[in-house]
Amino acid sequence: MISTPEFNDNKINNTVKSSGLLINCFGKYLLCHATQFNGSFSRNDGHWGIPKGIVEHGDSLFDTAFREVVEETGLNFRTFEDKGMAKIHRDVVFRYRTTKKVVYAYYVNCLVDITKYSLKCTSRIDGKDLPENDAFLWVDWETAREMVSKRQKDLFSEENKKVLVDL
Repeated sequence: MISTPEFNDNKINNTVKSSGLLINCFGKYLLCHATQFNGSFSRNDGHWGIPKGIVEHGDSLFDTAFREVVEETGLNFRTFEDKGMAKIHRDVVFRYRTTKKVVYAYYVNCLVDITKYSLKCTSRIDGKDLPENDAFLWVDWETAREMVSKRQKDLFSEENKKVLVDL
């Protein structure tokens, strides 16, 4: 598992945890755009990231990652794996800390091209009739690093890219 440099295992017990998937489809990685209340939207606004969400009481990191991806994109990778369409790596591959939580990321490698699938977010922002994510893009590693939020830039480091080659 790769952690960001400032990661400290001794501080995670009472920290909010989030879990998601780093999804690779033939060298393209899925990014979701977090809906902004003012409706702003840009490829360079720093509100892009992997699909992820908060671990709810009683859920595992692994189950949370897959639940959140279904809610935020409509993609069900457990079904894809059953049909031979994806390979799921069941160990956390990356983790990083934000000011409010620790984020864990699992890795999925698509075995068929799903980049043309229609994606839809069914989860809503609390108290609003707005989806959590309002846009989706499949981009290469370097473009992902440019577009993602500040905290996810380390996730898309060259070192991490080399780790994925062996998976």
